[in-house]
Amino acid sequence: MRIYELAWGVSVDAQSMKEVLRIIKKYPFIKHVQIKLPGEPAEPRRLSRLKRAAEAAAQSGYSLSVHAYPHINLCEGIPALAQANLFLAQEALRTCYDIGGQFAVFHGGSIQGRGNPQLLRRKALAALAQALDELMEYAQGYNLSVHLENIYPAPFRSELLRLPSRREDFDAIADMADSPLLKFCYDYGHGMIDSLGGEMPAIENIGSFHLHENDCLNDLHLPLGGARDFPADWSAELNKIGQADFSGAVILENSPERLEEGIKVLQFIIEHEGASI
Repeated sequence: MRIYELAWGVSVDAQSMKEVLRIIKKYPFIKHVQIKLPGEPAEPRRLSRLKRAAEAAAQSGYSLSVHAYPHINLCEGIPALAQANLFLAQEALRTCYDIGGQFAVFHGGSIQGRGNPQLLRRKALAALAQALDELMEYAQGYNLSVHLENIYPAPFRSELLRLPSRREDFDAIADMADSPLLKFCYDYGHGMIDSLGGEMPAIENIGSFHLHENDCLNDLHLPLGGARDFPADWSAELNKIGQADFSGAVILENSPERLEEGIKVLQFIIEHEGASI
């Protein structure tokens, strides 16, 4: 598959949809829009705004997905809090269905504690696996895919553990969660904040990609080509994705103010079929 044949997309919140549509209509290779959800998307006023934004994108010919509220914690170990987080995740899936989305992206979450880091990781993975079992059963009712996104590790010496952040997390989740509707969203920017986190899961287990840059220390969501010395060779990475005949969405995750900057870099790579930037 050639680079331009990939299902290119952009990330947007409902309030910025009009501005973003004005930008992306100039670039016919953009085919997908991912809408970022607030914490309680089913609240009537918020849902109405989301539906209007989704309708505007769909009427312009774009396929849709959603990014669930990033602070939903599917690794929560306290039962009452775990149920509250699961409810919010289910609400995000229902909203995805209501606005015509194809899949929903979720962060795994985090767990706090001291002691053996491997024991803590296993505890968090067990909680995540239990939450995913229930969430995938709910997703099956709507025939929606769930894409679990890698997040960057907590700072060194922090008592916070975030999942998934390493290849071993992806492998463990793939082994524990048995559902064809569960895929991963590999976020290049998050992966590059930690060298271990940069290990991508097997591409056959990936449902979508997020593309952005940073200084390898902070989650800046800069456009392609926007960070000095960012380690990803975009031409090589995008060729690798294309050569795998990847059929999922490849999404630019930038602010509306800098979105077109990244699209123009992507356009250059497409037009020169893998030229370096």
